[in-house]
Amino acid sequence: MNLKKLENKDIEIFRKYLKVSASNHSPYSLSAIFLWDDCVYNTFWLEYNNFLIISENSLNNSTNGIILPLPYSNLSIELLIEILKSLKQNHVYYVPKDFLDKHMDEISSNFNVIKNDAYSDYIYMSRDLYELKGSRYSAKRNLINQFEKNYSSNLEIKDLTVESLTDIIKLTENLWEQTDKKNFDMLECEKKAVLKIKDLWNGITFFGVCVYINKEIKAFAIGSELNDETCVLNFEKADKSVKGLYQFIDREFASLATKKYKYINKESDLGKESLRKSKESYHPQIRLESYILELKK
Repeated sequence: MNLKKLENKDIEIFRKYLKVSASNHSPYSLSAIFLWDDCVYNTFWLEYNNFLIISENSLNNSTNGIILPLPYSNLSIELLIEILKSLKQNHVYYVPKDFLDKHMDEISSNFNVIKNDAYSDYIYMSRDLYELKGSRYSAKRNLINQFEKNYSSNLEIKDLTVESLTDIIKLTENLWEQTDKKNFDMLECEKKAVLKIKDLWNGITFFGVCVYINKEIKAFAIGSELNDETCVLNFEKADKSVKGLYQFIDREFASLATKKYKYINKESDLGKESLRKSKESYHPQIRLESYILELKK
């Protein structure tokens, strides 16, 4: 099998397979695959027996493997093993629980199964995040009310456009000052991914919102489609010195999402405690479990 390096011109091929697969797991989104290539991993692919095979090699070569060939609803374990052996790889990443349950007997005979909580997704009802009803969201509503009281007179809310990406990059750079040095590499990676949106704008439909205070951008949220019912929140950033701004931008994004999508997938917490607490505070409807399959020797 001869893998090819991922290029932007490959979007339509990937769209075809992802549309059929209609996965709820964020790594199987068009945006995730193309935005994080050359940043988190180097991505390679090929078509084989009516399946799309996607291989991800980390930039430091610490982890190499494939995601489930698409459409994985039609995938047999026999073919999965054949693909892994042909590629001389041993790992399958981002395996959802429904696939695991469907093939459990064959999987347990051939693979070690590793639960990967760091890459389990948080999925919410978009209307819940927009309306913020009930006592469980009272703290969020209070923070939004404080923000609106303090900033409503000089507040401007704009939909995401390709032109606003220049302001978004500027804010991302300014946020370095509010971030621990140990996270600088991730911020640099995020900035690189945001820059890619300009190149992908005509191939992938992104939507979102920007918040300006005194004509200066202070927050943004960017999302894209995962499937017909679910969107992914790819990026959400805000100036932490502005109280209630994160809660406000989150609600504004949810307001946009409700117009088309029943669910918002906020991706995983990457095993970070602060991210876990933040995502849990919005009370996910579903915690979509993720697993790694390791081929037994």
